[in-house]
Amino acid sequence: MQNGKFDDVEVEQVGDFKNQLREYLETRKKDLLRKIETEGKLGDELEAEVSDTIDAFKKTF
Repeated sequence: MQNGKFDDVEVEQVGDFKNQLREYLETRKKDLLRKIETEGKLGDELEAEVSDTIDAFKKTF
């Protein structure tokens, strides 16, 4: 998913961002991870959910 979602993350913060996003998904968005695993691809609805989740996480980062 390359749509500029991470363009505002500073290069030196990418590693921390990735690790914290993974933890956020694994602890707070298990249902989303299951949907991605089950569907195997990002349709429009699922892509929107992922996008919203990333936006929500970025507010906490």
